[in-house]
Amino acid sequence: MRLLLIIIFELEFSHGAFRTEMDLPIGNWLTAALERVFEETPIRIRTSGGSIPISPFVITLGVPAVTVPTVNADNNQHSPNENLRSGNFEEGIHTVLSILTEPIE
Repeated sequence: MRLLLIIIFELEFSHGAFRTEMDLPIGNWLTAALERVFEETPIRIRTSGGSIPISPFVITLGVPAVTVPTVNADNNQHSPNENLRSGNFEEGIHTVLSILTEPIE
């Protein structure tokens, strides 16, 4: 007879939020990149959040960082039915390309 052992791990972990001032050079550079492609000013929110594992670096090293969401607002992040609309996927490609091709002054 075989003995079946089941091991279950339950863990909750989150990262703290981080905040970058909007008028720093990195914010101005990023805004210019997005305005160039989309021809309108992006919505800018200076606090970004809990499940993004970059905050320990931002806080420890004291460096500015930005996040650029590219998903639909109702995408059910981190749940079994997480989704991404094809239009948001295409817009995300344009967003990333605009950032990668923006000159650093």
